Amino acid sequence: MRRIGLVLNPIAGMGGRVGLKGTDGQLEAARERGATPRAPDRAREALATLQDRASESLEVFAYGDPMGATEAREAGFDPAIVGHPEGKESTAADTQAAVEAFVAEDIDLLLFVGGDGTAVDVAEALDALDADLPVLGVPAGVKVYSAIFAVSPAAAGRIAADFDSTEKREVSDLDEEAYRAGEVKSELRGVVSVPVAAELQSSKQLAGGTVETLAAARDRGLAAGRRCLAKRRSARARRGGSGDSKTLRRGERRRGLADRRPGVRLRTRERSALPGYPRSFRSRDRRLPAQVRRHRRPSGRYRRSRY
Repeated sequence: MRRIGLVLNPIAGMGGRVGLKGTDGQLEAARERGATPRAPDRAREALATLQDRASESLEVFAYGDPMGATEAREAGFDPAIVGHPEGKESTAADTQAAVEAFVAEDIDLLLFVGGDGTAVDVAEALDALDADLPVLGVPAGVKVYSAIFAVSPAAAGRIAADFDSTEKREVSDLDEEAYRAGEVKSELRGVVSVPVAAELQSSKQLAGGTVETLAAARDRGLAAGRRCLAKRRSARARRGGSGDSKTLRRGERRRGLADRRPGVRLRTRERSALPGYPRSFRSRDRRLPAQVRRHRRPSGRYRRSRY
């Protein structure tokens, strides 16, 4: 039986949808602009996928409303409630209390729904407890810089159902006040265990600077890439063609260079494997047997083969 813990930050992502570049300290402003919670819908999607995908029985633990209990029930689970938030609005302290309760229940995976702020709360709680509990983020926040999130809620459900090993990954966060002022300041905040899976988000850059300097750095990188591509095309043109393999070979023949291409030396491990042929020969030999011709590449060359 797989034991899954669920904790949800109900206000994650609300500020970003109304142009506030985050929700920390901006909850009332977000509500005044008409923002509505999106984390509950993402939690339901992840849990529904987990329910459909699971190949073994599941036992779900959840924190009390509004931090995941209702969403777990709506997905078809009968969750064990491990605690309740202190007030009407959830806080970072409530998230950390939920993590402590899940560690005490010895669960197999902590599934949290939120953004980088929630990820930092989880990582700090685990560090304070000196616990190595695997965690996985369901992306619901504005800033998702940490490498511990699945690429989508559905992907989080699939990973939670299928994973069988873990690895260490980074938890990062942006300074929201600086971000609103046009400056990107990313900071590494912790390292936690995460399921090994292809559908995890890649770690994002930790460099900082103003939006203008980062855009300029991006433009410099693009310009360098264009210069490199232009040099490669120029070199191909000098060799006698526009760059495709047929044209290049035609140009080599015109310049008398066709015979200079090195052949690939193929060797047999036993003479009896290719009766009637020498122990080694060049791949350009037209008398190659069928066993060798099968290894021909689309470009006309042969890859090294061992028999």
